[in-house]
Amino acid sequence: LFLIAILFICVQLFLRPILRGSPVFNQSISILYLWIPGIVALVFARMEGLKIPIFAKPNRFFYLIPVITMSICLFAFLLTIPFGAIKTPNAVFADQTFYKIIGYGALFLITSYLFVTVLFGLIVLGGEIYWRGYLFEKWKKQGLFRAIWIIALVWSLWQIPITILSYSPGLPNFAWNILSIFALNFILSPVLTYFRVKGKSVLTAATFYSSLIASFLYFLVLFPPPEMRVIGIYAVLTIVCLILYSLFLKLYSSSAWGKINE
Repeated sequence: LFLIAILFICVQLFLRPILRGSPVFNQSISILYLWIPGIVALVFARMEGLKIPIFAKPNRFFYLIPVITMSICLFAFLLTIPFGAIKTPNAVFADQTFYKIIGYGALFLITSYLFVTVLFGLIVLGGEIYWRGYLFEKWKKQGLFRAIWIIALVWSLWQIPITILSYSPGLPNFAWNILSIFALNFILSPVLTYFRVKGKSVLTAATFYSSLIASFLYFLVLFPPPEMRVIGIYAVLTIVCLILYSLFLKLYSSSAWGKINE
């Protein structure tokens, strides 16, 4: 995998200057990079005769994902109100009747939540096939709790090259970007694994991940923030709420995972 990461760096170094300014190229390379682990996982699983439960019949945990992610982001957004989160509602709400506002809100729910959930779900599914698919099946016999943190570490290391190459020279806090990736992955790993286990499929974990992103963006569409500081506060509070949700599920307790896996 790290040899492939080196290949990605070479592609970026030699082709990116030539195709500079082409967002389609940059985004395509990024999506391909995110899907490389999934492709590797499928090849290795076939060679080893390992079954990866990518898809399964949706159960109640799958259907609860929108409610859970929306609730987490809504609570975080409400906590952001004192910092000016609702000072600038979306321009389409101006001078509209109550019913039209509800209608636009429903329209944004489709365009800014459902569409983004499906789109990002397809993108992150590639990585999840490897992280909570192949690696999870390989390492879960050593203990779920231990596997969660090892996967989080490998997941973070894999993202270092793309984090470096998406960084623009001259911007501050480069080291902070790397540390943020590690912190976020270690926070996400337990809850994604929880939905992988309870949903009995990799798709459930990928759906939770993409739904969380879409829920976060949904409230930003309804109320575009007046400044980046508000987005930062909202993001931090969302992460805090996600940690609290993980604590509620006892995901940081090794003894609790025995019951979760039943």
